[in-house]
Amino acid sequence: MENSYRKVMKATTVLGSAQVVEALVALVRAKIVAIFLGPVGTGLNAMYQLTLNTINQFVSAGLPQSAVRDISKSNNAGNREELEEVVSIFVIVLRLFAFVGMLLCVGIAPLLSDFSFGKSDNHTYAYIFLSVGLLFMVLSSGNITIMQGTRQLNSLARSSIVGAIISLILSLPFFMFMGNDGIVVAIIVSYGSMFAVNSYFVYKLHLSIKCTYSIKRLFEMASPMVKLGVVIMLSNILVAIFTYITNVMIRHFGSITDVGFYQSAFSITNRNFAILSVVLVGDFYPRLSVVCNDVKLLNKTVSEQAELLILIVSAMSVVIIVFSSFIIRLLLSEEYLVIAPLLRLMSFALIFRVI
Repeated sequence: MENSYRKVMKATTVLGSAQVVEALVALVRAKIVAIFLGPVGTGLNAMYQLTLNTINQFVSAGLPQSAVRDISKSNNAGNREELEEVVSIFVIVLRLFAFVGMLLCVGIAPLLSDFSFGKSDNHTYAYIFLSVGLLFMVLSSGNITIMQGTRQLNSLARSSIVGAIISLILSLPFFMFMGNDGIVVAIIVSYGSMFAVNSYFVYKLHLSIKCTYSIKRLFEMASPMVKLGVVIMLSNILVAIFTYITNVMIRHFGSITDVGFYQSAFSITNRNFAILSVVLVGDFYPRLSVVCNDVKLLNKTVSEQAELLILIVSAMSVVIIVFSSFIIRLLLSEEYLVIAPLLRLMSFALIFRVI
């Protein structure tokens, strides 16, 4: 029991530490956006990101999440040839989905602009360019899946840290010197740099990725991944659509400034949840995949992880609630103090999100 808890704590520490660094980088980015662009820029950035996230959930069809199971099982079995075949099939299908998603984003760009910002404010070309960012986003999630499935937690942590820092350094000049016009370029550069970094760490695994499979073999291997992925996608895309629609409604009944205020409160609390969710997906999910056929081990694994995460998130929530005004001044600016009550409510809800 003690050894099992030690393993959980080690994985939580490795991935959690990486997420803490990534969160700090994101907070620095948010501070820069708040200073140079204000609530309007925050709102624009949020609407673009939410649109890409929603399309990403749809076009990736849950494949990055479902493939972790197959890759993890092959890796646990110690069969290198089988592992490389599973990874190759996954990469082929995900690349296909990524390019289809990019073309879809270009095709529906006028609709995305009208729905997100209204017909009086045209952002069609912005969404056309953002299709490149979507491509990098989907491909990057594939690299993360490979590292998760092969239990390369240290590589996953390092790629998260290095990717976050490089994307910040490369994107900040666009915010600082181009203002709101630099948001689209900054998003593309951010996802592109993160994809380049995690591609390097996947390359270091020396996996032989082949693209010479027959259509029959490709379909045979990919079908289970896609079927499970679609089930996962249905739950994920509902959350993504709900978040996107919420912000569209705020923009419709208020303004893009109100979206900026709402997203500022959400990002502070969500960054804490992201730290925990990455731990769940990065280590907890692969361990569940291995023990999913043993009910006793499954219950034990879930109980240990839940107990640890509830203790951690409770402490986080209390800190944010008590020091909300100070945190807003530190991370954003005086202009954002109106979000303090909302921030406290969102922090309390963190406990339920983790469960």
